[in-house]
Amino acid sequence: MREKLLVLELWGIGDLAIASPFLQAASRAYDVTLLAKPHARELQQRFWPDVNLIPFTAPWTAFRGKYRLCRWPWAELSRLVRQLRAGQFAVAASARRDPRDAVLLHFSGARRRVGF
Repeated sequence: MREKLLVLELWGIGDLAIASPFLQAASRAYDVTLLAKPHARELQQRFWPDVNLIPFTAPWTAFRGKYRLCRWPWAELSRLVRQLRAGQFAVAASARRDPRDAVLLHFSGARRRVGF
């Protein structure tokens, strides 16, 4: 049984395109789950069909109102954290130098976290 890898790419479709070679290579060695915006489905079937996708739009990626914490979907974030913890990931990774991504990596419960 292969180890599970969680990859966070919560921003734009261009970032997903850049991450595609990594996702393809990683899926040969790991059972990969990608946490990304719903538009990731457009690339998934063509470029990395073996990658599991959890569609999620992080509130901190919005163009407006991203710092209005009272408007964040806290119940949805809580469900997401429970889902990630249930995934029992061996490794979680994010290439983005964003403290909110780092916090989400921490809350994923992955044994090893890779990123900035």
